[in-house]
Amino acid sequence: MKRRRPGSRSRDRGFSPRAERKSADRARHPRRLRPSEQRRREALQRALDRAEAKFRSAFENAVEGIFQTTPDGHYLYANPALARMYGYGSAAELMSGISDIGRQVYVDAERRSEFKRLLAEYDAVRAFESQIRRRDGSVIWISEYARAVRDARGRLLYYEGTVQDVSERKNAEEALARQVQETREAYDRLRAAEEQLVQHEKLSAVGILVGGLAHELNNPLTGILGFAELLSARPNLDAVVRGHLEHIARAGARAKAIVAKLTTFAGLHKPDLTRVDVNAAVESALEQLEHEVAGGRVAITAELDPDLPEALLDAGQITQVLANLCTNAVQAMAATDGRGVLRIITGRTSGGQLEIRVIDNGPGIDDREKAKVFEPFYTTKDVGQGTGLGLSIVFRIVEEHGGTIRVADSDPGPGATFIVTLPVDGPARSAVVEPPSDSELLEGLDEASVPRAS
Repeated sequence: MKRRRPGSRSRDRGFSPRAERKSADRARHPRRLRPSEQRRREALQRALDRAEAKFRSAFENAVEGIFQTTPDGHYLYANPALARMYGYGSAAELMSGISDIGRQVYVDAERRSEFKRLLAEYDAVRAFESQIRRRDGSVIWISEYARAVRDARGRLLYYEGTVQDVSERKNAEEALARQVQETREAYDRLRAAEEQLVQHEKLSAVGILVGGLAHELNNPLTGILGFAELLSARPNLDAVVRGHLEHIARAGARAKAIVAKLTTFAGLHKPDLTRVDVNAAVESALEQLEHEVAGGRVAITAELDPDLPEALLDAGQITQVLANLCTNAVQAMAATDGRGVLRIITGRTSGGQLEIRVIDNGPGIDDREKAKVFEPFYTTKDVGQGTGLGLSIVFRIVEEHGGTIRVADSDPGPGATFIVTLPVDGPARSAVVEPPSDSELLEGLDEASVPRAS
């Protein structure tokens, strides 16, 4: 082993002036590259320049917007496509003009918060659609694809991604949705019109029959009531006989009332149209309900639109319609436990017609009954409690006024809502139902089908 001489210093530890001079010389006079190394370095530089130019061209000429943003809402980078999309003259103008993306760009600032939340949770978002406000204030729809960029320790540095203008697609989707909604509404109107036409034909056919019956029953009923009254006027009449006569008179009066309903149902009374305050008709109908709600178990609220115009209606018939609907509602609620609530609401439809809603919190009407409630002689009341003509008459009166009546669709549960719509200026000429003549009423009826006075 070769020993070091005393006092000598190791080359790798001590200071070497000679080595220091060589290092300084190399710095001042770099080593001359060999031709092959020089060519290789130049080729690498050219490749790097081409790649950079290619990337910059893609960045500058991309159709989609490209961005890098800070979590606090500043733009680090943006390409010209994004600037144009957002209504700015250049990317530099965009980056200098926006300091709070959530507040200045998104229509709903909460969308920026949601964007950041998704990136914090998943590190990426796809097809994140929002409305943004361009520089000129116009609004467009965008779709963002982005990722969160982090350092080696997982700390968030910035967001980067792309933006597409999807306004055309979103507008098309909205237009399609409106078309679907309009088609659905048109179908519902068509279905309602079809149901009303079927109901009209059904009621017209029955109306002819009951009209004939009413016409033929009036004469004998008048005779029965007249003779009962004459006999009751005799002096010294036996008490038992007088009681029988009073019973005859009451039964005859009830039959007379039923015939009157049949007459109304058959459309024998043409509406006497005058300008009517519908709210006043509602109040008049509610006055007729006082005896029905005397016990205080039903609370009535009237929400009347004070701006309703007077409409061309038959005041008596419309009051009858409302009184019938309200009475039915009160009677239905009486069958339930607890306190009933009856609401009458007046207003206008989107088409300008008058609308009256009668709403109760009774047992409701199931789907099977909804299809039958306006049919003549159909009733859910106990025997002797109703003739089943009330809603049929209501339907006929509303129809003769050129209006509609329906039971509103609702979720299963308590309560029913009847909606009446009426034209402000009266029924269209073709909508008025002319009362049939006596000959028309009796035409086609067999002798045996109509009882006649002997």
